[in-house]
Amino acid sequence: VSSGYDVVSFSGTTKDDCPDKFIEVKCTRKGTIEFYLTRTELEKAQMLGPNYWLYLVNRKGRNGFKVTMRIQDAYETIESQGKYEKVPMVWLVKGV
Repeated sequence: VSSGYDVVSFSGTTKDDCPDKFIEVKCTRKGTIEFYLTRTELEKAQMLGPNYWLYLVNRKGRNGFKVTMRIQDAYETIESQGKYEKVPMVWLVKGV
């Protein structure tokens, strides 16, 4: 919600009980890679680096969803690898 991710997970590879995988789930239409990312989600992705994942899912019939893509280090992948384009969709307009 306002945390910037949907799921907190543990890989089991750390020595403490701290979560080390933060997952934001996005639903996409079959055959497309197109989803909305909030400012908070993008900032959290930057802050958490390789511990932040995007899971893209497609609806699979009436009974569930199928994970179609996992993107680790989502901020770096979106900003630097040239595979994705960010398109501004919403602007805050306020009086001066």
